Amino acid sequence: MNTRLLFTFSLLAIFVFTLKSYACNDMSNNLALKKITISDPEQKLVLQLDYSNGYKITQLNVKGKNVLSESGIFTGFSTKGGLFNSTVSAEEVKVEKSDNKIFIRNIIYGDQSINVNELWSFELG
Repeated sequence: MNTRLLFTFSLLAIFVFTLKSYACNDMSNNLALKKITISDPEQKLVLQLDYSNGYKITQLNVKGKNVLSESGIFTGFSTKGGLFNSTVSAEEVKVEKSDNKIFIRNIIYGDQSINVNELWSFELG
């Protein structure tokens, strides 16, 4: 398995664990900017998601400090045909909120030989 891909999925698993550890129960969706902000009540952990032209995590603030690089976090892969990632989606990304869950659907990228359609979900609790 590609080491970079394994690292990305490991990092995402850590974020999911961290979010569950912090009882995140505040979510705002800025429809004009296409950005979602998820945080705990004390704002010690704030996660910002950008779905303006695809999908990526742009900020992870821990106790007021962004711990991500400027490029943020996104998924992707490379083939002989090129590099493909979730920051540019072939379709419009859809955001749905249901009770205490947020679903980000329709993150589609790739080419004719391989196509990825991702679904990201966050549970507020």
